[in-house]
Amino acid sequence: MTTSTHSCSHGPLPVELLEAIIKIVKDDESSNLLSLRLVSKVLNQLSTPLAFREIVIKDSVKSAQAVAFVQSCDGSLRSLVREVIFKGDAVCLQEDEESTDSLGEDNREALQTVFSGLAKFDNMKSLKLVFHELFEEEDSFQLPGDPSHYLRLQRQIFRALSSSPPPVSLISLTMQNVISMPDDIYLDQDFHQLFTGLQDLSISVLSDVEYEGSYYQDPLVDFWAASMTALVGASTGLTGLTIRSDQIIGTYPALSFAGVSMPRLSSLTLYDFALEPLFSDSDAVVFILRHKPTLEHLKLVGCSIDGGEEGEFTRPWHAVFSLFEAELDNIQEFVFNAFFDAKSLADADEFERKAMFIYTRLDPGWGYLPWDEELPTANLDLPALESLLAVVESRRSSSDLEK
Repeated sequence: MTTSTHSCSHGPLPVELLEAIIKIVKDDESSNLLSLRLVSKVLNQLSTPLAFREIVIKDSVKSAQAVAFVQSCDGSLRSLVREVIFKGDAVCLQEDEESTDSLGEDNREALQTVFSGLAKFDNMKSLKLVFHELFEEEDSFQLPGDPSHYLRLQRQIFRALSSSPPPVSLISLTMQNVISMPDDIYLDQDFHQLFTGLQDLSISVLSDVEYEGSYYQDPLVDFWAASMTALVGASTGLTGLTIRSDQIIGTYPALSFAGVSMPRLSSLTLYDFALEPLFSDSDAVVFILRHKPTLEHLKLVGCSIDGGEEGEFTRPWHAVFSLFEAELDNIQEFVFNAFFDAKSLADADEFERKAMFIYTRLDPGWGYLPWDEELPTANLDLPALESLLAVVESRRSSSDLEK
């Protein structure tokens, strides 16, 4: 077998070496690939698919115009795009309020145009929306009369995706730092079409964690009860789902899983959920067990058991672990906070072991508060987790042997 070569001033270079050089350039900075395309016809041919495989959009008119130019190119170039990533923290707004408003509006209009044209990337598989990571709304206890640039931007991008959907090839969607303010767009059936064809969905919610008494943040409650419930309910074709909250949700605010079934769901990750059996519609454990025929990977991070106002813990952690061990026959990976097998538990000190079993009490005036008293059954939690992890590890080993 011969290796293809290409001449240069120092003699022929094999394609493998040229491809290695291209990979180094890409890993260093993706934009350098565009410059590398100008070096020679060979490097142009080899580097172009990598240069356009991933398109990054920033919160600026200049960035939007650059992507719009790619959208105007011929189909052979547009078809190379596999992933579009929006990085919202790149915005550089001026301190002068009038200039800020004007610049923000220009950015939003340019970006809305670009997101309305994503269907031109007819082989796109993944869309990642990484929005600004700080909560900028003036008041989290009511809907903002004058929304921030960042909230306006999210809404305009969502409306663009609703009115001009991405290509049907899209199977993975990440929505990071979605501001927890309800809006009609989340109830729009056209917007829901974006979610029906997805295989993988990851949503993280950004809220006002500075105020104590989040229980009374009505927009936050409405966002989870209506907006998030609608999006999750529309995503019935998923194989992978990740929901991340930046403060505890469970009984209130509540995400309703009523009637939600994902027949192919194999991977589920939940952050900061309070597991409370009082209302089955919002009980994450019920949702998990509903998917036991297909669920293989389960991760619970920062989750707690809530005892309500009276601190009545009718289903402690050890009961949850026992349910999972008995019911989740196909689980091959279970991650509980940072612990994923017997060794990781054995390496933890006593403080780490106790700290991972979080119990809370929902106070009407303050939200979820830590439960500091030790439960009578607290000594059962660690053995139940160890037993579950051992069973999961055994199943995983058996599965590996079968392969």
